[in-house]
Amino acid sequence: MTVWHVIAVMRANHLTPEEVAEGYRLPVEAVLEAMDYYEKNKDIVDADTAEEIRALQEAGLLKDCCHHSPSTLMTVPTITCLLPF
Repeated sequence: MTVWHVIAVMRANHLTPEEVAEGYRLPVEAVLEAMDYYEKNKDIVDADTAEEIRALQEAGLLKDCCHHSPSTLMTVPTITCLLPF
């Protein structure tokens, strides 16, 4: 699980750090650390994620709901197609 995945799960599902920790069987501290890392390195995490999304699109591995551009996929409403729940 990546930092961006933790953030996306929280935002898309309106979850608290505690709920994410419970759902993924992670220590709450790990979720809080991911949140802190994201806030301090948002540009790097978002750029890496955009590149991963482009690669998945090129490989045809995204669900049909993910036909938007990588920058659009960075928004909360469309990211749910990449999430396990």
